[in-house]
Amino acid sequence: MLFVAMLFMSIVTFFFLTILVSYFFILERNMKKTIWVSLLMTFIFILSLFIPQFSYQYLF
Repeated sequence: MLFVAMLFMSIVTFFFLTILVSYFFILERNMKKTIWVSLLMTFIFILSLFIPQFSYQYLF
């Protein structure tokens, strides 16, 4: 249960950090694009966490 909580908090933290970076430095304060970019980056972050686990489990 502790691992799930730590994983959830890392995902939430990463999401808010990408919102801050996108809002202030990349997308020039366009909130709709900022949220979409942050969701996309968070989805890629989640995939990068789980793809190695599944690939090692099922491929090797």
